[in-house]
Amino acid sequence: MKLWIFVVCSVLVASDPFQSETSITRVRGSCQSLCSCEEKDDTVIINCEERGIKMVSEINVPPSRPFHLNLLNNGLTVLHVNDFAGLVNAISLHLGFNNIADIEPGAFNGLNLLKQLHINHNSLEILKEDTFDGLENLEFLQADNNFITVIEASAFSKLSRLKVLILNDNAIEYLPPNIFRFHIKQRNIESLSDLGPPPTNPKKLILAGNIIQTLLKSDLMDYASLEMLHLGNNRIEILEEGAFMNLTRLQKLYLNGNHLTKLSQNLFLGLHHLEYLYLEYNAIKEVLPGTFNTMPKLKVLYLNNNLLQTLPPHIFSGVPLTRVQLGLHRALK
Repeated sequence: MKLWIFVVCSVLVASDPFQSETSITRVRGSCQSLCSCEEKDDTVIINCEERGIKMVSEINVPPSRPFHLNLLNNGLTVLHVNDFAGLVNAISLHLGFNNIADIEPGAFNGLNLLKQLHINHNSLEILKEDTFDGLENLEFLQADNNFITVIEASAFSKLSRLKVLILNDNAIEYLPPNIFRFHIKQRNIESLSDLGPPPTNPKKLILAGNIIQTLLKSDLMDYASLEMLHLGNNRIEILEEGAFMNLTRLQKLYLNGNHLTKLSQNLFLGLHHLEYLYLEYNAIKEVLPGTFNTMPKLKVLYLNNNLLQTLPPHIFSGVPLTRVQLGLHRALK
């Protein structure tokens, strides 16, 4: 799964149909009374940016034509149930830079052709389990720069084709366990090289639930700004020494649910600001002395549900841990 929760969960540079410099032909249609409508490759581009629109019902679209709809910088505050029911041919929907504080269940009913949804720079505080009902074919979801603190466990469960999730610059402190597990069979990303170039200064990258087996030193060279990296529930067996060398700002690292068998100091070089490390549900049999010495700010470590029998003496010496989870029934606080 390729998620920018950056989630940069992946291809975080999406083409913007509203900025194309390609010549396009003016479309005659009802939407021209409020918005500008143009046509390119049999697709209508409807630009309603900064038109003072307060209700989605103010928009009229050409019938039976696929279209991109730009509603950036308007006065939308609530997306009501069935607001988009008449926009069934929408391919992308830009709702950024409004003041949307609530998305009612069923607001996106009818948008089963939608591929891209941008709800960034709004006032959302929660993503509920039914927030994205109706978006079964969504591939790209951008929700950064809101006030999101809570994401319910099933919020993304129906987005089986989601490739990119952008959630940076919110107030999220906790993600429900296995929130991305539903993507394991659908995403099938084998390597970080499958991703396109990241956006400028991504904060969070979620690639949970894919089939990544190896993490190379070169894979994360362009992600120096990351503060959270989620690689849980992949098939990672090999971590090249120094793979995280460039991630000097990283605070949270999820490697749970993989196939790691051995930990050593050189695996975690560069993680000077790491505070949370999740390694549970691997096949770790051995932790070498000094493994955690390269993480002088580490506070929380999960090593439960591995194959560990012993740990080296003083393995946590000098590391300011406040919680260590070593086994299903054994925790050190």
